[in-house]
Amino acid sequence: PDRHVLFDVDRPADYAELRARWRTRDVPTPAECAVIMTTIHPTPLALRGHGDEVARVADALARALEEAGEALDSGLLQAAALLHDLAKGHPGHARTGAAWLRDMGFDAVAALVADHGDREPAPDGGLSPADLLYLADKCVIGQRRVDPEERFDAAQARFGGDPQAGRQIQRRRLAARTIRRRL
Repeated sequence: PDRHVLFDVDRPADYAELRARWRTRDVPTPAECAVIMTTIHPTPLALRGHGDEVARVADALARALEEAGEALDSGLLQAAALLHDLAKGHPGHARTGAAWLRDMGFDAVAALVADHGDREPAPDGGLSPADLLYLADKCVIGQRRVDPEERFDAAQARFGGDPQAGRQIQRRRLAARTIRRRL
């Protein structure tokens, strides 16, 4: 999925465009994300729909931050949101998906995908694209937007009998609350 492979640099204007493209070469466009999920690593339609909704939530979070004067790479966040569950169903799906993305040269996106399921908020009190991806994912069950508390309550009810799982759920809930409060 490489939008650059057929791009010719024959004129000065083409060179200027190439220089602009170079800055985002390791972030796939939505069209490239679609190719990744349909052709290279076929992803079930339901998971693609989940990624689409997480991307919409992440975009809303990013726009709110940008309106407040915070700058972040919204293209990177969108690509990571679309691709975060690329390997769902495989063991260690976050790490597996990140490895697939690194193999394609999308290292920046891979870094976000690698820890989208289990996150410690940025220690400096700020918000990173990884924090926003984490929160956006916790705001969506399937393709339905939810309050993150609903998601964690459901997980607690499902796995609450396992003390270790219960601790992990509570740690993740606290991370989501921290990110949400900072936002």
